[in-house]
This record gives sequence, C-alpha cells and structure tokens, in this order.
Amino acid sequence: MRWPATRLIGVCVLAVIPWLVVWLRVSRFSVTVDGVGPFIGWLLVGLLAFALLILLPLAAMLALLVWSATRIRR
Repeated sequence: MRWPATRLIGVCVLAVIPWLVVWLRVSRFSVTVDGVGPFIGWLLVGLLAFALLILLPLAAMLALLVWSATRIRR
C-alpha cells in the first residue's frame, strides 16, 4: 500500500486537532457521577479522549516515520 505525502500530512493535521481543542478548552470541567451507568459512560468518554489525544498522534507519527524511512531507502 502506498501512502502519498499529502495523505500523511492530512493524518498529522487530524491528529493535532484534538490538542487544539484541549488548548482552547474551558478552564473548569466537573462531572457528577450518580450510579454505575453514568460511571461507565464517563469511563468510555475518558477512553475515547485518551485514544484521540494520545493514540491518534502516536499512530500518525509512526506512519510518518515509516513512510519517510521507506522513502529514504528508495
């Protein structure tokens, strides 16, 4: 599978967008959890935030590193 540079740059830009949201966020954020259902919901929200803020940028950087390494070898 060949990935053009524009696609990789687009993935990197998409990986930066969640960090912009965090940077421009509201100063205070509080949640009240009353029960198991809301707790599981907020846990899923936390896992989704972790995936967007940590895993997506790591995957984008890894894809860019692999792409540039194979491009240098050619």
